[in-house]
Amino acid sequence: MDPIDQPTPSNQPYPSTGQSFVLLLICIGFTLVFGIVQAELSAYVSTEAAFLIMYLLTFGATLLVGLRLKRRAEGWFQFSVAGIPLVAYPILYLVTINIMNICIPLTELVPMPEEVRRILEDLIGSGNVYMFLAAVIAAPIFEELIFRGVILNGLLRNYNHWYAIALSSFLFGIAHLNPWQFIVAFLLGLFLGWVYYRTQSLIACILIHFFTNGTSFTVSMIWEDEATTDAITMYGGSMTYLLLGMLASVLMIAGSIYVLDRLFQAPVDWHQKEAVPEVEGIE
Repeated sequence: MDPIDQPTPSNQPYPSTGQSFVLLLICIGFTLVFGIVQAELSAYVSTEAAFLIMYLLTFGATLLVGLRLKRRAEGWFQFSVAGIPLVAYPILYLVTINIMNICIPLTELVPMPEEVRRILEDLIGSGNVYMFLAAVIAAPIFEELIFRGVILNGLLRNYNHWYAIALSSFLFGIAHLNPWQFIVAFLLGLFLGWVYYRTQSLIACILIHFFTNGTSFTVSMIWEDEATTDAITMYGGSMTYLLLGMLASVLMIAGSIYVLDRLFQAPVDWHQKEAVPEVEGIE
C-alpha cells in the first residue's frame, strides 16, 4: 500500500502536502489584497461587477503562481482534458443534486449570522449577470484548474489516492473562507477528486462544478422563497422525512458511483504517471 504521509522518493511532483497549504495561503493572500481593490472599485461600479473583478484577479493570479511552481518543479506540465462517455454526464448530475440535498441540512447545523446571510443572499440572489459570470462560469473553470488540475494532480502522484483526494477537498473547502460553503465544497470536492482520479478529466470536473453552481443560481432566481427555506420545512416539518430524504440521497450517490466506476476505464497508476495523456475528445 502506498504511504499516505510520505511522498514518493523519486522526482517528487508539485505540490506536496506543505506546498499545497502554501498555495492555499497565497490564494487567501490574494483574496485579501484584491478585496481592497474590490472595495475601491465599488465606488465606481456595481458591487457585483467589483466582486467579479476581484474573483478573476484572485484566482487568476493563484493559478498563474501554481502553474509557475509546478512547471519549475516538474520541468513541464499540461492539463489533462481526457474525455469520458457521454452517458456518464446525466449520472454525474444526479450525484451532484443528491450531494446538494445532503449538504443543505448539514450547513444548517452551523448557525449563520444574519448579517452574513444577508450579504450572501444579496450577492447570490441578485440575478446580476456579473454574479452569473463569477459563480457559474469563472468559478468552475478557475477552481477546477487550481484544485484538481494543479493541486490534486501532484498529490495523486505523491501520495495514496484517498489521502490526496481528502486533502485537496479540505483545501478546496477552506478556500471558500466560511464554514457554510466549506461543508458543500468539501463534500463536492470528494466527488470531484474521485472523478479526476478515475478519469483524469478536468472537463468532467468543470462540468460537475458548473452543474452545481448553475443549479444553485437557478434555484435562487426562480424559487427565491424556497432557496431561503430551512431544510426541515422543505420536508413538511418532519425530521423523519428529512432523514429519510438524506438516506435516499446517500443510497442514490452510492448506486451512481457504482455505475460510474464501471463506465470509466481502469484507474491510472498515478505513481507511474510521468506525463499526462494526449488530449482526447468526448467519447
